[in-house]
Amino acid sequence: MKVRLILEYDGSFFSGWQSQANAHTVQSELGRSLEVYLHSLAKREGIALETLPKLTASGRTDAGVHALGQVVSFEWPAELPFDRSRCCAALNGISSRGLGVLAAEECSDTFDARFSAHTKRYFYRILLRSHGGQGLYHGRVWHLDRRLDVAAMAAAAKHFRGTHDFSAFRAADCTAKTTVRTLEQSQLARVDRNELRYFVQGTGFLKQMVRIIVGTLVEVGLGRLSAAEIPGVIASLERSSAGETAPACGLYLEWVRYTEPAA
Repeated sequence: MKVRLILEYDGSFFSGWQSQANAHTVQSELGRSLEVYLHSLAKREGIALETLPKLTASGRTDAGVHALGQVVSFEWPAELPFDRSRCCAALNGISSRGLGVLAAEECSDTFDARFSAHTKRYFYRILLRSHGGQGLYHGRVWHLDRRLDVAAMAAAAKHFRGTHDFSAFRAADCTAKTTVRTLEQSQLARVDRNELRYFVQGTGFLKQMVRIIVGTLVEVGLGRLSAAEIPGVIASLERSSAGETAPACGLYLEWVRYTEPAA
């Protein structure tokens, strides 16, 4: 039997999703919590666990990136009983600060958090405030104490919709086999007087792709690029043509949708 977890986490507490030596990551923290819980169940059932589940996430978020709806799947030990509410409560009680398990549910045997994913949605937060600093926003937004042309940025964002080769918008160490991606949504909006949000939805993303798009939109907002130049930047396939990589702290994985139901 497989189990699917829905997670939220504050990326400022973690060095990304993937387990690393001498680093506090979401995968390592969740794995530790799950190990404690499963061993407690096994002890109660009077059995010994020989192996622990391997955790698969919908995607590997970088250090500092937040999640509101990260999805993780794994094989539940067949010899142990599963109760979704107890599992969720136990993991939340064990996990350290910054990580929350929103749901735990049975999955079909073919479900895979990564490969069954069909669509993902992210948003990126930009704080525009010249006085007061970041305050409560610290670690959760990109703070820009600059005047931006929001209308030009919104116009530029529209050019990323559709299917394109996003070679100009990937990290240097990106190892994706193909750089062609389809974006169903690419929209920048002012959500209040002090905050801009970039919303992007697609079937898949290259490493740091969203952050580089945001950095490029800021170049437009500062007048260093025009919205009309964005198609040329995309067509160039050159990373040097795009803007800087926006800080990780402003990026949020909002949700993931799948081609098949969980159970």
